[in-house]
Amino acid sequence: MGAPNTRQMRRAIEQERTGVLYVDSTNVEDAAYYMSAEDLVIRATANTASDDYTLYLPPVVEAAGKFYAVHGTIANSKTITLADLDDSDDFDGDYTIDADNDGILLYSDGIRWWDVSNQISGG
Repeated sequence: MGAPNTRQMRRAIEQERTGVLYVDSTNVEDAAYYMSAEDLVIRATANTASDDYTLYLPPVVEAAGKFYAVHGTIANSKTITLADLDDSDDFDGDYTIDADNDGILLYSDGIRWWDVSNQISGG
C-alpha cells in the first residue's frame, strides 16, 4: 500500500480533531465498509468516483450505550445501504441513503438498534 495522499492525511487529522470518519472510495473495499464501535459519526460519500456500497453497523453488543450518526453526501444516483450484521433484534433497516444530506441517528442498547432520528428521504 502506498503512502497516504494529502486528502487522506487531512481527513485523518480532521477525524482525530472532530471524531468524524469520512467513508468513500478511498477506504471502501469490496463494496463494503464495516464500522468499528468507535466510529460514532460517519460522513459517507457516494459519487461518480465510487460504486454503490454497504455501510455495516458495528456489532450491536459492542456498541451498547452508544449513539451513531451517519450523514450522506450523494451524487449521480449513487446509493449507500446502512445495514446491521444480522445481530440486532427487530432491526428496522436496511436503510438506503440515496439523497444528498440524508442522515440517521441510531442507538444500541446491546440487544437492538433503535432508530432515534431518521432524516433519510422517504424514511
